[in-house]
Amino acid sequence: MIERLTAWSRSCLTMQGYGSLSDGERKSLWLGIRFAPALCFTGIALGVVLASPVLLLAMAATAFVGGFLTPKHPFDYLYDATLRPLLGGPSVPPSPAPRRFACQFATPWIAAIAVAFLAGVTALAWVLAVPLLVVAATVMTTNWCLPSLIYGLTYRQGRRGGGATPV
Repeated sequence: MIERLTAWSRSCLTMQGYGSLSDGERKSLWLGIRFAPALCFTGIALGVVLASPVLLLAMAATAFVGGFLTPKHPFDYLYDATLRPLLGGPSVPPSPAPRRFACQFATPWIAAIAVAFLAGVTALAWVLAVPLLVVAATVMTTNWCLPSLIYGLTYRQGRRGGGATPV
């Protein structure tokens, strides 16, 4: 049973682009790799519960930065600067293309929730938020990432058909 869970966990991290990590590196990075998704989930959940477009737009901004501008998500840098020195272990590696794609995928989604709250369309905000929170909670707890899966399927299809290119 443990071997199956280990293999499944390895496949989830490979889907996110961390396939080159050894099992030892994966174990030492278990918290570091989940830290950014956990903070993202928490920030988005608070933004939704508080109906706070400001908090949601701030979360969209962090997703934008992590997806388009920097080698790692801003929360990875926060982990490296605060928790890593206390816990020891390696720095969170740069975000692979599937993980950056997940941030790119989330950016307009989070912004749309904020806009729905700004426009006073609370029901629409919740309709958009619930699936996003499910996706974020899944990544946070299991490392299984739907946007990374979409990236992998798109990129793999593109390599066969010549259409898609990596992020």
